[in-house]
Amino acid sequence: MKGNDQVKIALKDLKFNMKDMGLRVVNSPDTADLVGYFSIGTVRYDPLAGWIADRSYIEFIDKRTNEDVLTVRNDGSFITATVNSHVRGLTKALRKVLH
Repeated sequence: MKGNDQVKIALKDLKFNMKDMGLRVVNSPDTADLVGYFSIGTVRYDPLAGWIADRSYIEFIDKRTNEDVLTVRNDGSFITATVNSHVRGLTKALRKVLH
C-alpha cells in the first residue's frame, strides 16, 4: 500500500468521526457553509510503528467570506505518531471545540 492510500483512509475515518459528532459532511463545496481542508505531513511506513506522519491539521474556511473559522492541529508526540493517532488527535481536538 502507498502512503497516499493511507491518507485517503485517514480522511474517510475523519469524515466518519465528524459525522458522529453531528457535523453534516457533504462532498460538494457548493452545498457547504464551511469548507474543510485536511493536511497531514509526509506519510511513510515504519517497520515497527506502521504508517506514521509528523503532523496534521484541519482548517475550516467560511465559503462566503473566505475567512478562517477554525483550525485544529495535531503535532504528534514525543515519538512520531501513527496516521491513526493523528486522526484520533484531530477528532479529540474537534470534540473539545464543539462540545
